[in-house]
Amino acid sequence: MSVDLDRSQLFLAAGFLAVAIFPPGVTGQTGVSLTGQEVLTSQYWDGSGQLVSTVEGKFGFPLAPDWRLGIKALGEWIRIPGVPDTSNPHAGHNHGDHGGHDPGGASTDVDAVSGASIRAHGHHGTGEARGEATLSLRRNWQGSNPASLAGSLRYSGESDFHSSMAAVSGGKELFQRNTAISGFLGGGLDYSVPTDPPPGEADLWPAAAIRLAAGAQVGQLLSPRVQAGVSYAFSMLAGTLENPYRRARIITTLFPERLPDTRYRQVGAIEMGAYLGFGIAAFHCQGGYFDSWGIKAWIPETAIPVEIGKRWLITPRHKYYYQLPADFYRTSYTAREGWYTGDIRLGHLEGNEFGFEVEYSLGSSPLASTLSLSGSLSDLDYLSGNKNERSFVVSLNWKRQE
Repeated sequence: MSVDLDRSQLFLAAGFLAVAIFPPGVTGQTGVSLTGQEVLTSQYWDGSGQLVSTVEGKFGFPLAPDWRLGIKALGEWIRIPGVPDTSNPHAGHNHGDHGGHDPGGASTDVDAVSGASIRAHGHHGTGEARGEATLSLRRNWQGSNPASLAGSLRYSGESDFHSSMAAVSGGKELFQRNTAISGFLGGGLDYSVPTDPPPGEADLWPAAAIRLAAGAQVGQLLSPRVQAGVSYAFSMLAGTLENPYRRARIITTLFPERLPDTRYRQVGAIEMGAYLGFGIAAFHCQGGYFDSWGIKAWIPETAIPVEIGKRWLITPRHKYYYQLPADFYRTSYTAREGWYTGDIRLGHLEGNEFGFEVEYSLGSSPLASTLSLSGSLSDLDYLSGNKNERSFVVSLNWKRQE
């Protein structure tokens, strides 16, 4: 599965929440996209040596006064050094009908970055490339109550996993631009073609899963200095949801994981923001998440943008994440029946993410290009498995507004 999706699963609902509040091509307050051109490069790494290098470009092209074509291209290289598997005494030995080489490694591995691909799994020490492309078309309506409507097509691919998505999104401002509403609706298909199918299950692969997602957000200016917003999003996954390379531990033996073939996810949030004076603002978003597998999460996030002069903007932020485990999650199982998984991210989690962004305007105009440097430190405790994972992200971004 794609790296950005799997990484956001460390803070499971947080990434999905961002899509709910700011759907593709729509901002929370204005209802229209503001980005003209944007180039971003980032580096991700963690304590186990996983490294992800990303380059992304977004470009907008006017087709007519109120029509705009958008193109996004992304390339990623995932690298994880090989690590001997000392936690599983049975790896690589015969286990009856599921014997032979076990490409998944131990069931308690923190597989934080890699998704479907074995080439990005911790015990192989090789790499994996992923590419993504998005094409969008947007129609804007100007006036006292501006609005927009957009459609997009996205494809993401790597050697053994392919994902496609189509979506429509839109937004409108009302009541002298004091109220903004936006929403999105999308559907897609994920297709997994594992290099090494799970032992004894070659006839079950390749496999596919569909995804449907919808969400809406309402933002309201309560005063010239205070704004509020509420959002809700829903998604459904159906099909083969197992990772073909992940194993679950049953007593002392590893078997391919077994997951329900449907998953319904819901996330909601309430956001408040205020200008405090002296170039300082404060924003707080309280999110909550739950799904049909029994996972429940509490996600508060706070950011404090600070203007320094006319060209600098510094924003420290903090996000907390607390998750209750899936109903069927265990670190090990006593019998091979029902559902079982080796994904430690479905367990009991608690984490903090500390981040910052420093933005510099290259001109005095409000539409001037900007350069920004951002970074974050995530500290995640897997309480079910008594493990801790720290990860770091550093990004450099250039953006030119429309």
